[in-house]
Amino acid sequence: WLSPICHCTCIVVTMGCDFNENVAGRGKKKDQGHLGRRKQDGVRTWKIGGKLYALDAFLPRHPGGPKVLELARDGFEDSTYAFESHHTDIARAMKVLSKYEVGDADSPGPMCSKEGSFFYELKRRTQVYLKGTENGAGPDSTCVVTFATTLAAWFAFFAATLATGWLTCALLTGFCGALLAGFGHNWAHQPRYHKWAWVLDLEGLNSEGWFKHHDLEHHMYTNLPADSHFTILEPFLVTNPTAERHWLQATITPYLTPVLFFIASFVSYLVTTVEKALGTAPEPFYPTFWLQWMQIVVLMSAHGWWGLALAVLKNGIMSEWYLTIAFINHNTDNAWRMKDRAHAKDWAEAQLCASSDIGHPRLSFMSSARYLWLNYHTVHHLFPHTDMSKHPGIQAVMEQCCEDFGISYCRGKSMWTLYVEMVNTFKEPKDLLNQALRECTM
Repeated sequence: WLSPICHCTCIVVTMGCDFNENVAGRGKKKDQGHLGRRKQDGVRTWKIGGKLYALDAFLPRHPGGPKVLELARDGFEDSTYAFESHHTDIARAMKVLSKYEVGDADSPGPMCSKEGSFFYELKRRTQVYLKGTENGAGPDSTCVVTFATTLAAWFAFFAATLATGWLTCALLTGFCGALLAGFGHNWAHQPRYHKWAWVLDLEGLNSEGWFKHHDLEHHMYTNLPADSHFTILEPFLVTNPTAERHWLQATITPYLTPVLFFIASFVSYLVTTVEKALGTAPEPFYPTFWLQWMQIVVLMSAHGWWGLALAVLKNGIMSEWYLTIAFINHNTDNAWRMKDRAHAKDWAEAQLCASSDIGHPRLSFMSSARYLWLNYHTVHHLFPHTDMSKHPGIQAVMEQCCEDFGISYCRGKSMWTLYVEMVNTFKEPKDLLNQALRECTM
């Protein structure tokens, strides 16, 4: 969603060295020379839970559309995590999946959660909760109305910026753009509402690349080498806790975080444009990609170089707000509990050690807007296809489930506390993670 370059090829990813055989511990990104070539009797298959499935005939009938299935198959050697995290009603999904089984996998890998396990029980309870809510896992009316209102406000403020050239109007446009980035992130995860994710392109956030790199890489392998966001701001900010920081990265650039966040989105958009033009980007040009360029052109036509400054300013406001929240979500003390993660019993428990929630628990939908609705980020990572309007209720379900299973869950800290922790993670590596990874990969 930010960088057009994702350096993740043929990397062994360890979710936890003490995973038992029912949940396993390793996922491996597929080598580019073998994409889509895993076959059983000449048929391309999906490896899920230690078995192979031939789902080509099911592609047109998949409720989430064929694209996500193809990406899950062709992106990684094992599709178990993608399957697990996108099906809350796991019993029903497994029943459908069993119709397409063609044999056992010839190599070990993660197993699907079993009845009685933490993730299975959490999904069962969440499914019960969602059945009693408006529109199930989808957005409620408040969410949809707020989205429409914010979108209308963005266009109104942009029109005012174009007409007047006022700095205040550009700031308000950027403010609305940040809120729309939060909505766009939400829509990009939901197949039924994915078409609304085009609003990401209003601020140059590359909506077409979002699903593959964000949902199927970042979400599946959070804070591990196969996470497409892992090296996203290098060499300026280093988020890899196993990597040594040179003097500049340890003493200077962490304190320039606000400046780097402000310019990151605009610079990335320019780089993405060049890469798409050269044919080196993962995705080609698409119609709504040009929305950001159109804004730059019309603003410069009306106000010259001041128009370009207004375009950079409004985009910078969005970038600063959104990236601050997004990096806090995965670069804090709680998001780097790697010793706990190394001993997690399943993928869901591991995710609890890789994400940070923000602020007071169970804030209302409107109160969560200050965090762009990313404050329930642990819930979001466990149920990425569930609308953000349902996150407060699911958090209560998750808290009780964690208590019942004796699993540690860190409730949200204050924004300032988490910001300081984030900057500290940029400054120095965590020896604990080095040790944890050594333990898990031996």
